[in-house]
Amino acid sequence: MKEKRWEIKPFEPFLSGKISSVLGISPWTAQLLINRGSKTPEEAGIFLRGELSQLHSPYLLNGIEEASKRVFRAIKDDEKILVYGDYDVDGITSMCLLILTLRQLGAKVSYYLPHRVKEGYGLNLEAIQKAEKDGINLIITCDCGMDGYKEVSMAKQKGIDTIIVDHHKAGDKIPPAVAVINPKVCSYPFKELAGVGVVFKFVQVLQEQKNCIDLEQNLDLVALGTVSDVVPIVDENRILVKHGLNVLDASSRVGINMLKKTAGLKNKKITIYDIAFILGPRLNAGGRMDSAEKCVEMLLSQTEEEASRIASLLEEDNKKRQKIQEEICQNAIKMVEENSSLNEDRVLILAREGWHSGVIGIVASRLVEKFSRPVILISLDKGIGRGSGRSIGDFNLFEHLHKSKEWLTDFGGHKYACGLEVSEDNIKPFRIRMNELAKQLPMEEFTSSLIADACISLDILTTPLVKEFQILSPFGLGNEEPVFISKNLQVMTEPKQIGKNHIKFWIKYNNYHREVIGFGKGEYLSILKKQDIVDLAYTPQIDMWENRNSVILKMEDIRIKSRDDVNRDYVKIQKPYTLKTF
Repeated sequence: MKEKRWEIKPFEPFLSGKISSVLGISPWTAQLLINRGSKTPEEAGIFLRGELSQLHSPYLLNGIEEASKRVFRAIKDDEKILVYGDYDVDGITSMCLLILTLRQLGAKVSYYLPHRVKEGYGLNLEAIQKAEKDGINLIITCDCGMDGYKEVSMAKQKGIDTIIVDHHKAGDKIPPAVAVINPKVCSYPFKELAGVGVVFKFVQVLQEQKNCIDLEQNLDLVALGTVSDVVPIVDENRILVKHGLNVLDASSRVGINMLKKTAGLKNKKITIYDIAFILGPRLNAGGRMDSAEKCVEMLLSQTEEEASRIASLLEEDNKKRQKIQEEICQNAIKMVEENSSLNEDRVLILAREGWHSGVIGIVASRLVEKFSRPVILISLDKGIGRGSGRSIGDFNLFEHLHKSKEWLTDFGGHKYACGLEVSEDNIKPFRIRMNELAKQLPMEEFTSSLIADACISLDILTTPLVKEFQILSPFGLGNEEPVFISKNLQVMTEPKQIGKNHIKFWIKYNNYHREVIGFGKGEYLSILKKQDIVDLAYTPQIDMWENRNSVILKMEDIRIKSRDDVNRDYVKIQKPYTLKTF
């Protein structure tokens, strides 16, 4: 169990008091709003309201008017439009949203979804050639296209126009498309839309032109794609997800309802957790294990019979994915434990023939948690390795790949995740180079941080206050659930195991007692004892089990202190902390 760095955000009593007074909320909730970027009561109010009317104008996106004109010309001239997407949930929902809208407008539309293993991400030349044979006049990309300069140029030579609708960073050259709609390549005020969010903007303009706009109609798809793509749930994303969750609850879309049913979520109020860990993985499983086309078919389906059949297939794909994932995970752990030289590596790079390339990214994430190091797993096939990596702490995976690119055939990604292609012969020198670079960095860069909202006393966390925190939901990346730190607590009960790998125990500070639950924290059973003095980092939640309606603390991390260690401070405060809570 490698310790995390604990950091606490600065408390701002004057501003929190002002926001509290203007909005009629507690100073603690006001501080949470400050921690999430609100600098004035007005900004805090805008954050809390989260109304669709607060969305930025789609016309602020460069290329969107040119793109809409080209689409309506295609409809008028009875041209064939091909929607080209990506095999993850963001790409799938993007495609479905655009296809549904184009059909509503009377377009002659088909779609193309590349195979994750056989074709990989993005536009490819074979697909362009097929589009020419099929008589396609216009290609519209969803959640891809920014790295397709060569492919878009080829399409142009063949007389096929392209519109790129994407949210990824541009490569060295912007593809020569009729229009590029992407918040990251223009002055659009919010850069972090998911691919489906950018398509939503495009659809908004298309519908507006025909006076058939309905902002809420497809927000179920937008919420699915946005949450699954792990973009920050702030600004427009928070608004879209907030309203999208309501649409998901009451969705009339046959495919989504069948997916909810097979996943055991029928008649349940859908949360971000349900999308991220239940619905999203099932949609992703289609593309990981085989083709994602069935996911598109299910979401577009008009009949319960067809949607139910595909949802059952996705359920089987997900079970298969979990089984293969576990086998690869155990394989990889064994490789590390049996190879002493790997224990010296700061970046674990493991390769094996036959590993399923569709799941190694998920396994890499699990190994990062286990070994507290960046991990790259490589699936070998006939001398070619396709890899997926995940990082930790402040280690910038993409930057270090760029510094090692002489050994790679191709690579892409960002700070925390990457994909790459490498010949089998180059894996060893690639591993050596990455670790040489990593050893030049201080060990702090390989340590995860826990960022807390405040240091707080247990008596402050009343049930009404914890309920009030929910006005900041939906929670997600960039708008995480509140995390607090309380110091010098006494463990009242012997921790006990619940479920497979969870623990539960009670703590107290003076006369205040709270129950603690640690999901996935079973390893603490052997070291955490009754009467221990601890500092606890946690998320306060309302325990509704059997209508208890009481505050329970979801453990995020813990520091066990000896009796003579109670004054030791593990917390790094980002600037002077002016509120005394103890």
